[in-house]
Amino acid sequence: MINKDTYFDEPDFKSHMYFLIEEASLIVEKDPFEALKMFNDANKLYDEVGCFALGTLDLAVSIVVNIAKQDVEKSLNYLNIIEVDYYRLEALEKIRQYPQSKEIVDLIDKMINELKNIIDSYEKV
Repeated sequence: MINKDTYFDEPDFKSHMYFLIEEASLIVEKDPFEALKMFNDANKLYDEVGCFALGTLDLAVSIVVNIAKQDVEKSLNYLNIIEVDYYRLEALEKIRQYPQSKEIVDLIDKMINELKNIIDSYEKV
């Protein structure tokens, strides 16, 4: 946990979080792993700020999708940074469009179907 007395005044935590998310959004296409690092740094400020910055979920999807442009299989290992099922489904549907082996396509299709079932169960409640 960050010692707010040492680094920032409390209001600066929120500004810093938003700054990190904005900067990560600007570089995610060129360097998704650097964007991931900034994303993680921003999320470490959650305890101090009490909420996530606007754009955090969209950035998480962009990070995973841009990793998929380099390596689809590796991108699947980063799906856990997307904490909302609907956004995870969005990422998988985008990743599904990239060229990959039949084995990976089948895995992604299975994951998509499982997420759709989970989302449908939310809507029935």
